[in-house]
Amino acid sequence: MPTIVPTCPEGMAFEPDPVSDCMSCGLCVQFPNTGICSTQKCIDFLRKPVTEALQSSTQKWITDITPTEQTVWVPVWIVAVCLGILLVVVVGAVVWAVCLRKKKQQAEVILGNHESKTLNIFDNIASIVI
Repeated sequence: MPTIVPTCPEGMAFEPDPVSDCMSCGLCVQFPNTGICSTQKCIDFLRKPVTEALQSSTQKWITDITPTEQTVWVPVWIVAVCLGILLVVVVGAVVWAVCLRKKKQQAEVILGNHESKTLNIFDNIASIVI
């Protein structure tokens, strides 16, 4: 024999209780993630065991959710890390180039001084020979 569900006004829901056929929808909003109270939602919620109803409402809440800040921030963090690595590489390359240039200049100064000493020795030898 099918159960006859009475028509309840908005904000009320059927409760299989011999005392009253309709109950306030306040019970629905006391549980987390059930959303706005409507008659159909309360009926669907009350026909299930509480744990199952909570699980299904939580699952529905999770699947209905729009992208959260966390999911938006994941690509931002990836981009930030990549830009940070790129910045470190560029700064490292600039520092390396500056160090190489200084070493090259020092080597030129040393070679230049060495060449001038060598030329002076040859000049001295040439002046002695002549």
